[in-house]
Amino acid sequence: MKRIIPLLCLCVCFMLMNGCLTAERYSFMFDYETGRVEMIYHNIRSQSGDEKDNDVAEDWEYLKELVADTKPAHDPDVVEEITKELFEENGVLSGRGIIRVKCPKCFPSKAAILSMFFDDEKEWRFQIINEELFLFVLSGKEIVSANAKIVKTKSNQIVIWPKDAKKIEFVYRETGKFVGNPLLPYYQKEKDALRRAQDK
Repeated sequence: MKRIIPLLCLCVCFMLMNGCLTAERYSFMFDYETGRVEMIYHNIRSQSGDEKDNDVAEDWEYLKELVADTKPAHDPDVVEEITKELFEENGVLSGRGIIRVKCPKCFPSKAAILSMFFDDEKEWRFQIINEELFLFVLSGKEIVSANAKIVKTKSNQIVIWPKDAKKIEFVYRETGKFVGNPLLPYYQKEKDALRRAQDK
């Protein structure tokens, strides 16, 4: 089973490595000037059984627990966690996590900052080469777009940002067919119940 990759960090967004959850695509944004990091999981789905399976409901409960979890994923002296939330967009359920690197310029390079979040060197590698920032995408992922130059070969993908780039942005997805049961109905049901309770 594919699972949501814990890229932004294991807890900052959803820490979805233990549940059968996946997303259609992922957006990553980093502002070097402010230290703001944002990760969006677009179209979160359960991969448990069919849509009537109790496991799907359990995945929904697990997702809510992850969003509510306040345990820091990084040293709070280095990274400030701002928010985690679920939201509806274009008829699907998505999630957003926002954190802030308190002192980006205290790191030796942008690559060092980003490697803190993308630490699986079998899949990703950030590196400074001739003062430019390189992202090597090694396996299982496809870069959809980026605010940088993208070089694709039969076996590799490389994203290159110029040395003066202040914002690092890219969208990627997992290779292979995207499947799963939507969790939006569970979100809408609870949202409607909350609205009715507030109206009483």
